[in-house]
Amino acid sequence: MSDAEAIERANFDVRWCVALGIEIASRPFVKSTLQLFRSQLVIHERAGAAFQASLEEAKRQGFLRGKKRTIALDTTPIFGKGAVQDTYNLLATGIVMLVRALAGTTDQGPTDWAAAHDLARYFGTSLKGEAAINWDRKAERQRALASHRR
Repeated sequence: MSDAEAIERANFDVRWCVALGIEIASRPFVKSTLQLFRSQLVIHERAGAAFQASLEEAKRQGFLRGKKRTIALDTTPIFGKGAVQDTYNLLATGIVMLVRALAGTTDQGPTDWAAAHDLARYFGTSLKGEAAINWDRKAERQRALASHRR
């Protein structure tokens, strides 16, 4: 769930208050508290351990049976502009910066310039996230990368 929803539940959901050992409606934390907690996990390379412990307990309780799980950690809300981005999105960010510079030499805005030069796909929220492929499959990654060639 989102940080906002977790905060809302911790503030007003009796079940969450009991689980956290806090008074009802005590407002135990704000969004930055959750972000700081996650950043500390990432910095100290313990995010995977917390996630793994949660998975093991869920398996022990019988909630997870026979399904392979992978962890994906998006640090964008944790570190802001210093967030860890994968290679695909780093390249897209560079392309967007280049498009903005090139558009600045014309009377077009960056998004219009990008659309006119078949580069609009780089202006989404996440190039990798918006690609409807299985990134674990090499052939699908190669097709996606090839589709970006001119």
